[in-house]
Amino acid sequence: MRLGGIALLLLLVPSASAFSFSEYSYLLKSESPSLASLFLLPRDCSGFAAVEIARNARADADFADAVTLADKADSDLANAAAMAWFQRMSVTWGPSGILAYRQYSYLCFSYGASALTEASDSAKKGFEALNRKIAEFEQAADENYAGAAGGLFAEFGELQEQIEARDAGGESIAQRFVNVSGRVSAAWNSLAWNPSAASITDAANALISDDSLLREQVEYRDRVQEVIDGLNAERDGLQAQAEAKVASASAALDSVEKERLRDVGESAFLLVGAGESLASEYALASFEDDLDRAAALLADAKSLSEASPRLEKAKTQGWLTAGIIALREAVAKATETESLAKAADGRARSLEITLRLRVLEEQRLAAAAIEKVRATNPYAASSASALLGKNYALLSSSFKTRGERINFYLSEIAQLQDIRAAAEKPSFAREKKTELLAKAESVGALLDKVAKDGIDVSVLKARLAQLRSALASSDETSADEPLLLALGDDLRKIEEGAYALEKEEFGSLGDEYERAAQDAEFLSRSEQARLDEYARLFRGGETDVARNAGALAAARDDIEAMLSKLDVDAPNVLKKHLEAGAEAETEYEDVVRLDAPAVVTTRITFRNLLSLEYDSLLALEPPVSLEGTEVVSASGGVSVQAGKVMLQRVETDGVYVLTVRMSEVVARKKTEASETLFANEREAAKRWTVRFDCSRDADVLVEKPFPFDVEAVTGALLEERTARAIVPCLKGATSFAVEYQIPNPVSVEKTFSEKTNVSMEIRYGLRNNAEELRGFEYDDVQTLMCAPKSVSVVTPMKYKAEFLAGALLLQLKQEAFPAGASYEARVVVECDSLQIAALTKLDELKASGSNDTRVSDAEARIAEGKYGKALELLFAAENAILAANKTALDKAEAQREVDAALAFNSTVVRTIASQAQSRLSAAQNEAEVKAALKSMRDALKALAQEKISALKCPSCSTETKNAAQKAREAFAVGDYLSAISLAENAAALQANDETAVEEKNALLAALSDELDAAKKTARETEALFEKAFSASQDRETVRKRFLRYQEGLRSRTALEKAISDAEKAVSKGDADKAAGLIDDVESRRLELEGSIEGMRAEAEREVELAQQGDAQFGTTETKAAIALAQSALKDGGFFTAYVTANDARMGLLKLPAQTDGGDGSWRLLLGAAGLCIIALLAYLFTRKSGKHAKEI
Repeated sequence: MRLGGIALLLLLVPSASAFSFSEYSYLLKSESPSLASLFLLPRDCSGFAAVEIARNARADADFADAVTLADKADSDLANAAAMAWFQRMSVTWGPSGILAYRQYSYLCFSYGASALTEASDSAKKGFEALNRKIAEFEQAADENYAGAAGGLFAEFGELQEQIEARDAGGESIAQRFVNVSGRVSAAWNSLAWNPSAASITDAANALISDDSLLREQVEYRDRVQEVIDGLNAERDGLQAQAEAKVASASAALDSVEKERLRDVGESAFLLVGAGESLASEYALASFEDDLDRAAALLADAKSLSEASPRLEKAKTQGWLTAGIIALREAVAKATETESLAKAADGRARSLEITLRLRVLEEQRLAAAAIEKVRATNPYAASSASALLGKNYALLSSSFKTRGERINFYLSEIAQLQDIRAAAEKPSFAREKKTELLAKAESVGALLDKVAKDGIDVSVLKARLAQLRSALASSDETSADEPLLLALGDDLRKIEEGAYALEKEEFGSLGDEYERAAQDAEFLSRSEQARLDEYARLFRGGETDVARNAGALAAARDDIEAMLSKLDVDAPNVLKKHLEAGAEAETEYEDVVRLDAPAVVTTRITFRNLLSLEYDSLLALEPPVSLEGTEVVSASGGVSVQAGKVMLQRVETDGVYVLTVRMSEVVARKKTEASETLFANEREAAKRWTVRFDCSRDADVLVEKPFPFDVEAVTGALLEERTARAIVPCLKGATSFAVEYQIPNPVSVEKTFSEKTNVSMEIRYGLRNNAEELRGFEYDDVQTLMCAPKSVSVVTPMKYKAEFLAGALLLQLKQEAFPAGASYEARVVVECDSLQIAALTKLDELKASGSNDTRVSDAEARIAEGKYGKALELLFAAENAILAANKTALDKAEAQREVDAALAFNSTVVRTIASQAQSRLSAAQNEAEVKAALKSMRDALKALAQEKISALKCPSCSTETKNAAQKAREAFAVGDYLSAISLAENAAALQANDETAVEEKNALLAALSDELDAAKKTARETEALFEKAFSASQDRETVRKRFLRYQEGLRSRTALEKAISDAEKAVSKGDADKAAGLIDDVESRRLELEGSIEGMRAEAEREVELAQQGDAQFGTTETKAAIALAQSALKDGGFFTAYVTANDARMGLLKLPAQTDGGDGSWRLLLGAAGLCIIALLAYLFTRKSGKHAKEI
């Protein structure tokens, strides 16, 4: 019920309004302006240059998609720079360079526009990564939480305001974002109206360079992560502190509880008569209240300390900060618990010392008072003086706990004060009689209450009636003081007898209440309310018979009715409880693949947290389907029938585990679709979306193979034409998308042929070598340097053709371009000559420094006047130059992959990377670059496979198994460096697990031996208890009224339960729990031993008192009885010794009554023995506490 505070804490957590940069991604514009005007009004391409991508992003997995796009933008900027170089060279080509200048202007700004789009998309991907971290933070933290977390929430608000206000005048990430978005817009505007390489390069640098928005995104993500890490560190520190504090507080409270300080309270003082004044004097009543408060605080602290893991699992809004707050409260409450426990312990220690000194002082004063009456009765005074010389240090040593010793001293002080008052105060008899009359009324009321509980108290009521009669007939003179003292003793015995009968009848009621409270959720609301009311009947886990006599029977009947109702409905209640709390842990032998069978091992656990038990077969619905499974292992009494889990019986605290294995297709594809984002002959951007259903929670390997080359893959890792990703899938439907670019998806073959002496034909053959493209566009510019007379186009595609300033501008469009399809376009241009076109292209290629033999062959053809053939050779040479440039770019991308391996923290990996570096440096073409990379990847793959294969530990922890699965998943997607790192981490965890298992087994073996020894000692103590309290049949009724015996029975029951619990903990391998329970066995055994020792002390004192009386008034019968008592004492039959000696002593006190009572001589004889009786009473009351047993 104490979880209510935590539930309220969660309800009070406000839902923070989410902040997302992606809401403003529209500020980073992406446009596609027409660049045809560059043929009429060419622009200088100077200023294009590659950029250095933000270094902090390149090594960050969260920003992998952003870096992929940034690398593509960098590649296109490099292409633009290459076109700019050709443009600069074209001015040296004479008249032929004019049209080339225009063509390169078009090409460089086309690459620039692509780079700007990719850089903008990179920034958007960066914001997606940042937003994921912000969302993680906002889910974990409460905006009202003090400290860095609250400050970050406030900062989010400021950033949002800056974006809304388009504030670009500062250094915050929002202001930089606004600034960069303005520069991107300016770049697009300039590209549309006045193209400038500087504005495009400036915008690209602002987006992705090492001093850019991308770098700022990573840094801000790191900042948010630092706050999350700080909160996690605070939570982890507090969790450890809370656990340590709770353990420390629990130990402190247990230590104090073992001292039985709860017995030192109001009810104890009522049993010792004058103890009330002592209680007031020493503020004793605070013990029970303080310990109750400490116990409640500890329960709260335990609940709060367990809240954080529950909150983390639920991941509710503000779970992390709510957990921290709960842990702070747990620490505070545990600290207060420990302080209360230590304060109670300190007060008890001080009180014990004070009372020990006080009892010695009262002993001295009582002895002095009796010494003064020696003259009037020297024999009795002498006897009393001898008896008052008791060794209290020795007597108190028989009590095992501080509470027992305190009550012992309180009892002794009260009796010594009575002895002294009887000797010193003339009014003692009057005051004592008044006190006893009031006490008799109180005891009478108590007996009425006990009778109301259905207990037969007729014997006690008869004794009380005799006592009242004796009190009424007594005189208020010193002559009757001994009689009053004896009657006071008898009155206390009657009271204790009443409590003993209540303890016998209702001692186990607390256990029944705990059972009902444990299962209260299955009771009605009215029953739960009554159960809450009954909590007042119990103190410190025991039935409080002193405060609640008379109300216990009705409560017991109601509680038993509740338990009976639960027992009757036990099958349904247990079924509902077990199924609701069922846990299913799933393991996969390998990576789960889409549409492929997976070997699934499921560990199903049912826990009975109720007090209910059921001894018949119970069928349970499993949390996962068992169809098609095979049972790997099962707890005793657990089986599978017709898809249900069958339990032979259900025990309290029972844990039932079933492990099954099956092969099933966990993830089934439903649909997949591709859409084209844009497409031309140089590149196409596409998105592939797959939707699939999962039969259970799993991380699914999704693969998208390509029969062609792709690049710039986002959302997955690309290896050898296959994109792979691990997709978290909760039970049910999931969708996943991969975006990718296809380089050169459409091959374009251009052939030139001379039609007539004044016309030529350009034949375009377009073939889709990739997959279906939608909205395909092809633009071509051919510098012909001739005056056109006519242009005709024949093609099934949509087209647009025009001739501007000596250049042919052709645009072809195809809405649906199927994979493998080919289209042709024939363009016939009639002009004055092809000579200038051939000479122009020849000058371009010669200026580029090309040493391709086709250039010299073309020059020879021009000399022969074969201009068409020359153009064919020149275009082929130009394509070779472009391919060489691509090889250089591929080499740069490969170098980045090798660099990552060279930086890896492993000598073996670095050796592999060094070998790849040597091959890469020597690579001359694309094939050699790919071969160098493949050799490195294959070696890393083999190394990762070797490390993963070594991860085989079925008994390892869940953490280790999860780490191994993550390594397999990284391997499956081709991320071999990560797979190696994760496998090494899993191997370290596995080694720790194996060591922990060895240590745990050794500890369990030691604990088993320790438990065997504890059980042996416990059995010996139980045998001693049986012997100490053995009673003949005619004495069983007397024994039943012994409070010490009733408490001994409770201690023995608790001892048996502690042994049973410890055996279960050892058998289940719970070492931590077993160690604590074995300690509890010894604690319970000591409690039982305390009952034995207490009975021994009472028996010894009673025998001694009987011997003292026998020395004065003994008969043959009493001497024989005392001899029997001594024999029983020697043999360990302490109860028998006590009652036998007590009978003898009582017989001695009754001897005068057997003489002629008519002349009142009995009163003279009793007076002669009076002071002896007073002294003997000092022994009579040396017992554990006012609660502890005396025979009635």
